[in-house]
Amino acid sequence: MSLEVRGLRFFLLYVAPMLIATPIWLRLRLAEGPLSFSRRWLLDAVVVFVSALRGIGVPGLPFSGHTLFLTYSGIVTPHRGYRVLALLLMLETTVFKLWLWQDPKSWSLGIAAGLLLAVAESRTGHPARSGQAQS
Repeated sequence: MSLEVRGLRFFLLYVAPMLIATPIWLRLRLAEGPLSFSRRWLLDAVVVFVSALRGIGVPGLPFSGHTLFLTYSGIVTPHRGYRVLALLLMLETTVFKLWLWQDPKSWSLGIAAGLLLAVAESRTGHPARSGQAQS
């Protein structure tokens, strides 16, 4: 298989889904309430920014941007449909990270960071966190 075909396949199967999921999550997040400077929005911005840095290949970041973003966004979002999307993309990411690339370190560090940031987000006291999962 040529390098160009492999690159296109990598983009379509690994990168493009995140380029679709991230704006969906941001739109859902913005629909939860007005944009204001708060710890909650700061955590969201940090997660998106740091995940994007990893996604563009900034060296020295030991975690997976995919697993960080998908763990965090899947936990903090009350929308059931988005949670299903995040879970499916996490399964796909797991296949890439663990089976194709044998990279359990970045995979697990991304999940751990996402969990820690989700716990921090849950302590912001935002009203949207107290509701039931939405469809």
